[in-house]
Amino acid sequence: MPAGQTYSTTPIRTTYDGQVIENLDLWVSDGDAIRVENDNVIIRNVTIHHADGNGIVVEDASGVSVQNSLIVNSDPPTGNGGETDPETTGIRVVNAPNFTASHVTLQDSGTGIYLGQSPGAKLSYIEGHDFHGPFPGGQLVQFFQSPNGSLSDFSVTNDPGHSHVEDNVSIIDSQNVTIANGVIDGNNSPSGAGVMFEGNSQGGHVQNVDVIHMSNGGFSSYSDDVSFVDTRSFDNDAGDQGRGVSLSNGLIWNMTGHNVTVEDSTYTDPGVPNNIVWGTSSAGADVTAAPSATPMTPIHNVFDGTATGSTPVATPAPTPVATTPVATPPVATAPAANPAPSGTGIDRDGTAASETMTGSRFADDLDGRDGNDTLNGLAGDDRLYGGAGNDRLDGGSGTDHLWGGAGADRFVFKAGNGTDWVEDFQTAGRGHDVVELSKAMFSSFNALLSAAHDVGPDVAITSGADTLWLADVHKADLSAGHFLFV
Repeated sequence: MPAGQTYSTTPIRTTYDGQVIENLDLWVSDGDAIRVENDNVIIRNVTIHHADGNGIVVEDASGVSVQNSLIVNSDPPTGNGGETDPETTGIRVVNAPNFTASHVTLQDSGTGIYLGQSPGAKLSYIEGHDFHGPFPGGQLVQFFQSPNGSLSDFSVTNDPGHSHVEDNVSIIDSQNVTIANGVIDGNNSPSGAGVMFEGNSQGGHVQNVDVIHMSNGGFSSYSDDVSFVDTRSFDNDAGDQGRGVSLSNGLIWNMTGHNVTVEDSTYTDPGVPNNIVWGTSSAGADVTAAPSATPMTPIHNVFDGTATGSTPVATPAPTPVATTPVATPPVATAPAANPAPSGTGIDRDGTAASETMTGSRFADDLDGRDGNDTLNGLAGDDRLYGGAGNDRLDGGSGTDHLWGGAGADRFVFKAGNGTDWVEDFQTAGRGHDVVELSKAMFSSFNALLSAAHDVGPDVAITSGADTLWLADVHKADLSAGHFLFV
């Protein structure tokens, strides 16, 4: 193991704000290795081997930082067929503003770092190797509804025979995101791109980034007002890298959005010499051939208490060999003083009868158990459990988590609900679940589909400031019968 680290096989869940988790060689074969649910937590000098779960999950916490750490999926799939377990993200960050990561290497995860509804994220010196999806995952980094973030000084390599990539860096519905100083080498997806902007991602900026061995696209923006400056493509390939031929015939710069600009950019050894730039904004592209150009040297993190961005090595750091477990708990600083809660939520269990249970303006925990129950969370960050029976769950405002349980359940999505997570949405069978929503939000099923996005293993449906997440469901799984328009 790396010097100064303590071997452990016990998953960690934070318990207080300001907690420090450090100097660990952590091996977890079932579930998330580290779960952070407190503010201002620091994770540093940690090696994580995760399987059948995520490496680090940060949820509903602000100001969390991961530093000088190596995160490895210890049970990756072989070949390029892709991961079958969607819960293999290296670092999964949800509803967690101002997250930072620096000098972090990720290897063989489904997705390296996923940022969902987490504004202000700052990522630097991020190194990645061989991501496995499954579709639509497979990114080094994905920003989803996470504006004002940045990724700088980064590198990612993907072996076409041992990865299942989609976009290498993905920005969806995230305004003012900057991507700078990076090397992207390898993408075997017939539909992915090196850097991709989609949806409402205006103000995006990419500068000093190389893409190498892209199967489909180099730089792409379907969003308006995005700029690419000093970007370079090397040896892109319109052929089949094991997953099908390029759907764009090897296009390098896609400028479909309005007011997309490309400046001071070059290409070397294109797969299709007459398919360089395309799209609504392509007329003003400043792109030239550079036959003798060479790519930048990728960054390489060194885990000896320091890190460097200049070592000319692009291979993964070696995997430590496990030693006999030592029953030593993680090192942590003294807890920071927590403010007194402003109120107490309701914690209530139902009965076998059909009941209506209503929460409060605080964080409530309502469990209907048996019967056909109606659960209303109202305000606050609630957790609602329908249990057995055909239940109706309405989280209300705040960030809520909903479980329907057995039966044909109905989940309410309406204006002002904020963020709702349906954790067990059942799409199959005669008694499948449905989402109840207002016709004022979506006039038709097709209108709803246009607002739905696959994000990692989940699907997000957005209307204004409100988002409904269906966990472990893909957009392609949904039909009109899953929605009730009222």
